Amino acid sequence: MPEGQVMIPFRDRSWKYGDGAFDMTRTFEGAPFRLKEHIDRFYRSLRYLQIDPGLSPKEMVAHSEEVVARNEHLRPAVGDCGSASVSAARRRRGDEGWDHTGPNVVIEVLPLPLAKRAKLYKDGAEVITTTRPHAPSMLSPRAKTHNYLNMIMAEKP
Repeated sequence: MPEGQVMIPFRDRSWKYGDGAFDMTRTFEGAPFRLKEHIDRFYRSLRYLQIDPGLSPKEMVAHSEEVVARNEHLRPAVGDCGSASVSAARRRRGDEGWDHTGPNVVIEVLPLPLAKRAKLYKDGAEVITTTRPHAPSMLSPRAKTHNYLNMIMAEKP
């Protein structure tokens, strides 16, 4: 569905607290690159965070391939895309009376701004090095979580 029609409850813990995981790959000529490997890594992050997305890895691969296929008609105009960006997060305890208390799973495709980034590959880029937001003993840096506040703050002037 178009992005403007997506509705994620504002109480979703991923949105509210960063309590979620993601992974992303890209397409080459419309085909997802190493999708199974990316989904496997995503599920390692989910296991670490103790989040059950309600889909098996095989189902997540199939749904991701379907999303890419449904958007293939856009590729001539926008080129290849970052695909299968998957987000899953749990809601609160579930005793609040909400209709849905399980994970919200989002699979999306986004055009890659390769032309805009070409200069960075040719001439290089200014780099800002951030510090770890948490000690590795507190939160594994191997889990791809929604906790990117340290990098967001580093981008600010």
